[in-house]
Amino acid sequence: MRPIWWLGAVTVVLATLFRPLIFDSDLLSPDNATSFLFFIGFIALATSKRPILHAVILPASLLLIILDIFQWNFVIGSS
Repeated sequence: MRPIWWLGAVTVVLATLFRPLIFDSDLLSPDNATSFLFFIGFIALATSKRPILHAVILPASLLLIILDIFQWNFVIGSS
């Protein structure tokens, strides 16, 4: 699974940098807060073999995805 976590970290970096570079917006914005947390989580998962860390970070990541979707749902729905 280690290569998958590294691939996830690279994907998060590319996805986080895409919007600010293409649309000329701020990289350090609240919109990218979850991306930075995902990046830290993927790096922790890639470098650690502790099962307890994986048991905590994976559900936390899923919760972050759901919260991020709900945040953007209101923004998209209002426009």
